[in-house]
Amino acid sequence: MAVMATLFFRDVASYSMSVAKDASVARLLRAQEPTKKFLSVLLRTGGPNSPERLRSIETTWARDLEKGSLTLLQPDEECKSKYGDNHWKGLTCLEAKNHLRLMNRTDFEWLLVVDDDTYVFGSRLREVLRQLDASKAAVYGRMDCGNCGNGTRGLCGGGGYIVSRQSLLKMASSTTAPVSRESGAAFVDNMMREPDMIWCDVRFGCVAQEKGLMAVDLKGMYGNGITDKKMHYDQREEGKVVDLISEQFPEPPLVLHNVRDAEHMRRVYEESLKEEQEIKLRSNPVAAMREASLQNHERSLFTDFKAPTR
Repeated sequence: MAVMATLFFRDVASYSMSVAKDASVARLLRAQEPTKKFLSVLLRTGGPNSPERLRSIETTWARDLEKGSLTLLQPDEECKSKYGDNHWKGLTCLEAKNHLRLMNRTDFEWLLVVDDDTYVFGSRLREVLRQLDASKAAVYGRMDCGNCGNGTRGLCGGGGYIVSRQSLLKMASSTTAPVSRESGAAFVDNMMREPDMIWCDVRFGCVAQEKGLMAVDLKGMYGNGITDKKMHYDQREEGKVVDLISEQFPEPPLVLHNVRDAEHMRRVYEESLKEEQEIKLRSNPVAAMREASLQNHERSLFTDFKAPTR
């Protein structure tokens, strides 16, 4: 009887250890899996001003993104050998190759493509996207540029564009990742055809519609910045747009292109934080005041920082 009891408890202990080990392995595997991001951003970069612009982005609007959401445009030797630098056809080629890499990822739901002189209002953009159906075959942006043929127009540059991961896969005639070598090559070849191959935004919109995606005009994608009647930058009106009080440009901004320098980027960031705090203060005064205090502390750290002198 004592022997049977000993064997029983030994089996129970062994089983418990096995369960614990399995649970530990499961936790380890989950930790190694890429975290699913709601919104990923492909940033067109690589120009002479890109390093400074990237530093500016990392200390402003990128702070509002989920960890690992920002992806930089990667170079490609084939694109460089065929088309040269990252302009015109070269940029279209780079963008197609980078889209192909993104198609083979499964860690995001929506993708935004923008230039590195753009400010992204991440919180507001995510709110808008949560109202959309990611399974719907569509591309979102400002639609009315170029000429795709058959009476269709492409995407306008500057403001960028948005596409769900499912729709991006559809552009390579696929439904799941990884995309086959043949389907991937066909997608790149399609991007590198006329019409409007020299404009990556326009061409992406053309290919999207050829592949059955609906082109949807999305308000709030300010592709030319905020300008006056003479097309000159209007700082005062831009402040009103960010504060959501502009009568001339009443659409709440999702992205704002043509940010001129780091000072400009920081100014839009500070104005957007102020607007967010006012909204939160109306809904939850105590939490808003606590968050404002933390942000003021962070801003003071940023302001007080001085680069070491050589």
